[in-house]
Amino acid sequence: MLLARLGLRGGEVSAVILDAIDWESGEIVVHGKDQRMAHVPLPADVGSALVDYLRQV
Repeated sequence: MLLARLGLRGGEVSAVILDAIDWESGEIVVHGKDQRMAHVPLPADVGSALVDYLRQV
């Protein structure tokens, strides 16, 4: 979902940590190349998929 819906790269997805997700504001902080950070909107369906994944893992 993060790759397809948000257009993130594999390395960006693998670097996501729980503290990077702001559930209240609906954003995720993504660390990209050259130590760049971006605040990306977190759509409800992507957030739900993350919750499902975390519950199963």
